[in-house]
Parts: sequence; C-alpha cells; structure tokens
Amino acid sequence: MTNSAPPSTLTLDELHEAYIATGLPCEWVITENVMSGSFESGACRDTENGLNTFATQADLDGLLQLNEASPETGLFLVGDLWVVGSENPEDLMTAQTGMGGELWPADSPFFETE
Repeated sequence: MTNSAPPSTLTLDELHEAYIATGLPCEWVITENVMSGSFESGACRDTENGLNTFATQADLDGLLQLNEASPETGLFLVGDLWVVGSENPEDLMTAQTGMGGELWPADSPFFETE
C-alpha cells in the first residue's frame, strides 16, 4: 500500500501567522495572485513583502525559473510550496530563523553576512 497523500502545506493564513511569529510586522491584505503560478497571495501593506502559496512544486519551480531569467532577480525565502518575497534581505533572513526555508537565490550578495 502506497501513501499518496499530498505533503502537508501551509495555507496563506498559516503562512502569515508563521511570518508574524518571527517578529516581523505584516498588516496584510489578500491580493490577486500577482506571482506567476501562485495559488494564493497576500501582501504586507507596511513593508511591501509578499506571501505566496503554490499548488504544486512545478508552479513554484516555474516562478523561480522565470525570476532567474529576469534582469531584476527578486529575493525570496522559499519553503514547502510557499514563498515570501521581499526587497529587504534582512526581513527574509529574520523570517528564515523562525520559518525555515531557503534563501533564494542562494548566491545573492544581499544574503552574505560578515
């Protein structure tokens, strides 16, 4: 017998709760799915940081590939079918301490700590 249950993923509300539990402010609003392939999207009105969930790994991978090809690569914290996007690398590094996930792109000079 195989286990075909999908992996447990966060809802947008759970993602928001995990984000603010890290101490970052986020007076948020649910938005249209502004990120390519996203399932649900929300934006923090006070910081412009975005929270996004994805239905499949392929959708999430598609966003990262699209962004990699862009002249202006975004900065993300990438988790299990979720992404936090920000123009402030410090916010993403703070969020990572409580939420886990990987900073993307990993080789970005913005994430270097010295």
